[in-house]
Amino acid sequence: RNILSTINNAQNGWQRHRMSDSIETRARTNVVESLRHFGIYKSSSPFEKRITAITWHPSQAHLLAVGNKWGSILLWNYEKDDFTSFMDGIGPGGSIQNIKFHPTRPDWAYTCSIDGTMALKNLSKDQGTILRSSSPMTPITTAVGNNKGTMTLMTSEGEDTVWSKKLHKGKIYDIRFSPREPWLMVSTSVDHSEKEPLADIPHNKAVNSAVFSSVDGTGLLTTDQHSELRVYRAPQWTCQNVIAHPHRQFQHLSPIIATWHPLVDLIVVGRYPDPKFEGYSKGEARSIDLIDRI
Repeated sequence: RNILSTINNAQNGWQRHRMSDSIETRARTNVVESLRHFGIYKSSSPFEKRITAITWHPSQAHLLAVGNKWGSILLWNYEKDDFTSFMDGIGPGGSIQNIKFHPTRPDWAYTCSIDGTMALKNLSKDQGTILRSSSPMTPITTAVGNNKGTMTLMTSEGEDTVWSKKLHKGKIYDIRFSPREPWLMVSTSVDHSEKEPLADIPHNKAVNSAVFSSVDGTGLLTTDQHSELRVYRAPQWTCQNVIAHPHRQFQHLSPIIATWHPLVDLIVVGRYPDPKFEGYSKGEARSIDLIDRI
């Protein structure tokens, strides 16, 4: 009876906020406690050259795609220790910067390379098509940015360019769609800002990424190229928190990108210790940090 009464009161607005906070707090605690027990399950070194991009397959949990500095890509089934597919790269200048699986074709993936090309590739058959730009406002839309600050929207197969516009003064590093509002996207650039249709948010350093919260889509997490993480909140995209964190970037290090945990609004980010960073201690580990956004 007490449980039913509490649920009824919550549905009528009474204690709703308190219950929401309590559930979220418990969820965060459970996630943190679970992660404390994580350890290395398996590792591999499939390439001689530096790995520059990794992404999980959206429907096959045992499968991930990996790209390297010379443009090579492979699929790794870590449960079977099997590299199920391999696509050779072009060599120097072909570094894979990003990989995204196609939302409806499980064997296909989009790749972005440092040589300025975006391609749609069949990873299981070593086939690919170079796409010249990005996609349209259809249920499946692709967005791509270039080194000159221009963003292009196009169809998912790259047949038609729907829209193209110069949004930044410098190279576009990252583009994301909001999981809450499909019409809303954010782009980041070396011009120290990220731009949205509704806001322009300047930063002190070049910005590597801006990632919408996967819990409710109202949080926006940005990573700069030095030592700052920021959290913004919808609808006005006001800055909720600025977090000092060592993840500076240099030529031979793949950019560190902070992201949200998929179940709760906790920040997950790689640490690259910096002797000049306040609070640095000798022998500090290169770790993966879990940070509460509050």
